[in-house]
Amino acid sequence: MPAILLAAAPAGHPLVHPFEGSKLVTSKFTEFDKYDIPVARPDKGKAVLQHLEGKITILGYQNPPNRSAFEIYRNYESAFRAAGFQNVHSCKGQECGGWMTLKWIGGYPKSDDGYYAAFRLARAGGDVWVAMGVSPQGAELAIVEPKAMDTGKVVIDAAALESGIAREGHIAVYGIHFASGKAELQPDSEPVLAEIASLLKKDAALKLHVIGHTDNQGNLGANMDLSKRRAAAVVTALTKSHNVSPDRLLADGVGPLSPVATNRSDEGRALNRRVELVEQ
Repeated sequence: MPAILLAAAPAGHPLVHPFEGSKLVTSKFTEFDKYDIPVARPDKGKAVLQHLEGKITILGYQNPPNRSAFEIYRNYESAFRAAGFQNVHSCKGQECGGWMTLKWIGGYPKSDDGYYAAFRLARAGGDVWVAMGVSPQGAELAIVEPKAMDTGKVVIDAAALESGIAREGHIAVYGIHFASGKAELQPDSEPVLAEIASLLKKDAALKLHVIGHTDNQGNLGANMDLSKRRAAAVVTALTKSHNVSPDRLLADGVGPLSPVATNRSDEGRALNRRVELVEQ
């Protein structure tokens, strides 16, 4: 019996039923994480990857006896195509560019008798991706489904802000969000703004510089202007919505000129996009 997609799969994932007789030996499920999958052969020794974020399921199967890696691979490939997936990239053995280059994919071929493929299913709510490796011993599938990250799991309260400023003279705040490329505060910023206001009400002598920061993507002048407008938006919200005296806050921005992480990765750029409170 070939692999079946879009059917109940008690031994793995609703989208993928394993090849008949396969034994599930490893599984890992993450509600939200990042994952990079190879989507082309390495270019001059550098991996060609699709960066993904969402719900991630990784499944490892032991192949049934007397069934070849080629047969199992072709069954999965046929089932994915029949279910509407596009084969974005496929390769065999050393043609894939070498396991040591792309070893984070557990199923990536380590020898000439293994197969790899990346599949994409276009859906209105976001594309589903599958990275699949099949060897004579087993098959591994990494399934990435688009999903927005749950926010609000880490709460920065007034006590944490007070402690950071007392210890360092400043503190970076990551719970203040803006519309992309704009200085419009998002509604989910309100809890953090309320904590900043609480800090200021608790310590009547405290005055703050509110400093906007961006990553280095785009034009320097535009980023400098954006960082200043975002800082001003925070000050406006604190003074108008939380009754903080305007003479206790000064807004400014330094754009990408004071990074706390590399701008070469998504994770680093996310850390650099922040509002910082600095004691006057």
